[in-house]
Amino acid sequence: ADLNAYESAMWFSSSYLITTASISPIIGRLAMIFSPGVVLLLSSFFFSIGAIVASQANSFAVFVLGRVLIGVGGGGIMTLALIMVIALTDKRRRGLFIGLSNAVRPQNFEPHFVLEFANSHLSGVHNRVVDWRRRLRCSP
Repeated sequence: ADLNAYESAMWFSSSYLITTASISPIIGRLAMIFSPGVVLLLSSFFFSIGAIVASQANSFAVFVLGRVLIGVGGGGIMTLALIMVIALTDKRRRGLFIGLSNAVRPQNFEPHFVLEFANSHLSGVHNRVVDWRRRLRCSP
């Protein structure tokens, strides 16, 4: 309501999802060139800066820019989490740990109905109590 962008509301989530999907291969390559810890730190930096930009946005374009930065950071964090699970587990138990990490990730698209149901309903209640700017400052 603050940004008066009802006709462009699809870009609120699409800017994050498109950026997350497109940055993942780049992050994987950067983790091979540099240390995964350095790339994780850089991804966390982009995520934090994006959250600050999006929460302070006064226009739709600035909000989408913040969501793109959050997507760069989020894509890096998700990709590096998978890389670290692969690096730290043996082949026999790797599937178990990847499954566990996917079960608790809120952006997954697998049918974990209980987690998705609880996440969506708790987010809806949270959005009615706390405004969207404060929510982005805490956890986008």
